[in-house]
Amino acid sequence: MERQIAGLKAKKIPAKKKEHERKELVKYIAETRKLARSKAADKPIAFQIHDGEMRAGANTPGKSLYELTATIETPVITALRIEVLPVTGIAAHTPELGFIVEQTDAWVVQPNGREDKVAFRYFIPDSEENLEVTVAQEAGKSARESNVGPGTGGFAANPNLFRTRWLIGVTALPLRLARGSRLKVHLTQTENVSDKPALVRRARLAASADSCWSALIQDHDYRAKLEQLTKLTRQLAKIPGVETPVMVEEPNYDRRETLEFERGNFLTKIGPALTPDVPGLFPRLLDGAPHDRLTLARWFFMPEQPLTARTAVNRYWEQLFGTGIVETLENFGSVGEEPSHPELLDWLALHFQNELHWDMKALLRELVTSATYRQSAKTTPALAERDPRNRLLGRGPQQRLTAEMVRDQALMASGLLTDAIGGPPVMPPQPTGVWNSVYNDSKWVDARGKDRYRRAIYTYIKRTSGYPSFLTFDASDHDVSLARRIPTNTPLQALVTLNDPVYQEASVALARRMMKETDTLDGRLQYGARLVLSRDPTDGELAVLRGLYEEARGAPATLRIIKIGVSGESRSGKDLAAMTAVASVLFNLDAALTR
Repeated sequence: MERQIAGLKAKKIPAKKKEHERKELVKYIAETRKLARSKAADKPIAFQIHDGEMRAGANTPGKSLYELTATIETPVITALRIEVLPVTGIAAHTPELGFIVEQTDAWVVQPNGREDKVAFRYFIPDSEENLEVTVAQEAGKSARESNVGPGTGGFAANPNLFRTRWLIGVTALPLRLARGSRLKVHLTQTENVSDKPALVRRARLAASADSCWSALIQDHDYRAKLEQLTKLTRQLAKIPGVETPVMVEEPNYDRRETLEFERGNFLTKIGPALTPDVPGLFPRLLDGAPHDRLTLARWFFMPEQPLTARTAVNRYWEQLFGTGIVETLENFGSVGEEPSHPELLDWLALHFQNELHWDMKALLRELVTSATYRQSAKTTPALAERDPRNRLLGRGPQQRLTAEMVRDQALMASGLLTDAIGGPPVMPPQPTGVWNSVYNDSKWVDARGKDRYRRAIYTYIKRTSGYPSFLTFDASDHDVSLARRIPTNTPLQALVTLNDPVYQEASVALARRMMKETDTLDGRLQYGARLVLSRDPTDGELAVLRGLYEEARGAPATLRIIKIGVSGESRSGKDLAAMTAVASVLFNLDAALTR
C-alpha cells in the first residue's frame, strides 16, 4: 500500500506541469499578474499594508484572522497564489519563527457590495514534501501535521521559516469579474509554533488568468489518481503501527544557507555560504556524486578510508576489555591518547574491513575466543604494581557492570524481570520526591504490575531529572552524547543497591525463590549464589553466608510483612527476613557487580 501511495504521489502532477511544480513553479508563476493594489479591509484588523504587501503589527495576538482585499484588473481569474514571506532578508541562514494557516477562504466583492464565495477545486503547495499532505486533512489530520488540505487551504512553515512559502488555489470555475470588483481573502491562524503564536507576519497575493489551471480541473486522470491517493491514505491511517521518526534529506530548494561563523561564534556570520564536504585530511568524496548523506555514508566505507574500521574495532574492544586500545574513544585525534598496541589496532581494522567484510558478530567471536580475553582475571602483587590498569593485557578483563546491567541483573536473578520487547517507556520505583518538575505539574507515578520490572532501556528518562540509581552508577544525564562512560567506585553506589526500592523488592523476591527451591539451608544459599554470581560459592563464602543467615534470623528486630508486587502474596517470619538479608548481600558482592 505504501508503494502504491509513493507511486501516486510521483505521478500526481500532470506531466505538462510536473517540472514547473517540482521547481516551485517559479517560471510559470512569474507570468501571473500581481494584484495592482492591496489594502486593509474597512474594519479594524491587526496588520497594515506596505508596498502591496500585508505586514502584521508587533502586537498581533495569536489565533488571528487575517483579511486581505485587492482591486482586480483582469476580467478572469483561474488561480490565486497566497505567499507568506520572511520579514527580513537574512531568514535564509537565520530562520524566523514559522507560521501555520489553518484555512484559506476567498470572496469576490461585487461593485454593488454583494460577496460571492470562491469555490476552489485544488490547493497546490509549494514543495514536493508538502504534496503528500494534499490529502492529509481528508484522512483526519490537523493542520499542525499537514500543510495543505484540498478543502481547507491550510499550509505552514513549521517550526521555522527560511524562504517564501506559498499556496496556489485553483478555482472550480474561472471567475468572471465585473469592472470594479474586489477580491477578499481570509487566512485563519489558530495554532502555535514552539509554544508561540504562529503568526503570519508578511503576506501578499498574486492572481493568474492562464487557462492551464482550468485544464487541470478537466484532467480526469489527475482527479482519478487524487481520489485513489485519498482512499489509500485513509486505509493506511487505519492500520495500527509504531511511528518511527526517520530523518529525510531536505530537497535542494528547501535547504537553508549555512554561513561561516567568525571564530566559531554563531551570532557573527561573515559568509560566504558553505557547502557540504569532508576535511581535507581524509580521502575526497566520490567524483561526481552529490554531497548528501548517502554519499557521506558510502565515503565512510571506502577502502581508502582508514578511520571507520579503526574506530569500530576500538569500540568493540572497549566493550569487552573495559578500556579501548585507544582509551579516548571519543577522540582519535592529536589530543587523544596514543594506542597501547598500535600494530594490533591496525591489524584488527584491516581484518575487520577486508577479511570479515564488516561482520560485527564474526569480529566479536574472534575477540572473545582469543587467548588474551580468556585469561584469568586473577593478578599478583608484582603484576598489579607494574600494570594496575591492565593496559599490557597481562590478565583477563575485569570491569564493573553498567548502571542498566546492575539493575537488570538483580531483577533477572530474582525472577522479577519482564522480558517483553517494545512499547512506551515506564516509571519504575524510585525514592519519593526526587522527580519534581518545575516546568509543569507532571509527576513520577510508579509503574504497577509487570511494567514495574521492565528492562532498564524502557525506563522513562528526563534530561532535567535523570533516574537516580542510573546516575549514581555513572550513566549519562543525557544532556550531551557520550562516546564512553568512565566508571567510578563510590559509597553512594552501595547505598543504592542496599536501599533503593528496586533492589529491596528484588532481594525479597530472590529470598522467596531461594526458599522455594529446597528445604535445606545450604541448598538455598548455593542456589541463590548461582543465580547472582553464575557460579557455586566456595566453602569459605558458604560459611559466611550461613553465619549471616543465622545472625539475621536471631536478631531481635521487629518483623514486618514483606510484600512482592507481582503476585500480591504476603508472608512474614524470621526465615524470610533472614533470607532477604542474605539476598541483599549477594546483590552487593563485588563479584556480583563486576564481570
